[in-house]
Amino acid sequence: MRDPRARKIAITLLVLFAVIMAAPGVCAFGETTHVPGAPTLLTVDDAASSIAVEGAPQFGWVVNDSGRGEVQTAYELVVNGIPIGGGAGGVIWSSGRVPSNQQSYVAAPGLLLQPDRSYTWTVRTWDRASGPGPFSNPAHFDVGIDDRDWNAQWIRRPTADQARFEDFSLYRKQFTASASPIVRARAYMSAGQQYVLSVNGVRVTVAPSFSYPDEQYYQADDITTLLHAGSTNALGVITHWSTPGKGRPGSVPALIARVTVDHADGTREVITSDTAWRTHAGPWIQGLLRNDQGESGDYIEHVTGSQPRLPPCRPLRAPVRRPNRDCRAQGAAGEVLPSE
Repeated sequence: MRDPRARKIAITLLVLFAVIMAAPGVCAFGETTHVPGAPTLLTVDDAASSIAVEGAPQFGWVVNDSGRGEVQTAYELVVNGIPIGGGAGGVIWSSGRVPSNQQSYVAAPGLLLQPDRSYTWTVRTWDRASGPGPFSNPAHFDVGIDDRDWNAQWIRRPTADQARFEDFSLYRKQFTASASPIVRARAYMSAGQQYVLSVNGVRVTVAPSFSYPDEQYYQADDITTLLHAGSTNALGVITHWSTPGKGRPGSVPALIARVTVDHADGTREVITSDTAWRTHAGPWIQGLLRNDQGESGDYIEHVTGSQPRLPPCRPLRAPVRRPNRDCRAQGAAGEVLPSE
């Protein structure tokens, strides 16, 4: 016969175990319940801080949850708009709690974004049993521009179209920025085929050509720290065009540019390529074509140290091709981008 004392001890242990498991903060496997941590590694269109998001953005993040076998069961995503003058922005869109384990390429239905503007966003997640975790640190992204947003002209140096094999052209634009502190500045450019952008003598980027027969892409660059409020600023561009070949899409020598400068007082200055830009032939001469491999031009320095006089540019006169959704800077084919 079993010892009654042993049976009593066993029942007592079962009751004690049930009480412990029912207590707040304890899960079925003895782990303390917790909320998930704040998500990290936030991305928009696979980029950590994109400055040219186009179309409907797709968000992504990494869940931080130390619980064994935990999974994301829901998320909440919030987007804030930043005013032109900088400072704290307000919420422009919130998903609310969305039951989903999706953590990449997350869409934001109904989110309306303005071109050439800055935004921040944050996200929090739920696990299987607990409430929501904390919001992530805000991440930043900019919206790029579409065909109708350029308000710029394709320009080129006079006689550049007479080049048989290659053309190097210099472009320059000076402007005086207003005195209010500059809080944001972006340069959007494209060329047929490559270009080098400098701002106030500092090289910003060397941009290759990404193009197809009916469309051409642009590049966006952050030039906020290179501009000076209340002073004269200079934009300098070198373009290089060559006959079509590997890595060189068919086009004509040309440049298109849009630069936006936002000030702390809420004002915005816009500088676009037009016939007021100055241009000059680049200091290169045609070299021998080495089986169409490598560089085919020779560099010639201005040994006198004098600067060439830059005459005005001229607009292209060829008909404008109708852009499609992916055509961000119409491919060296028109005088003015269409407005739709």
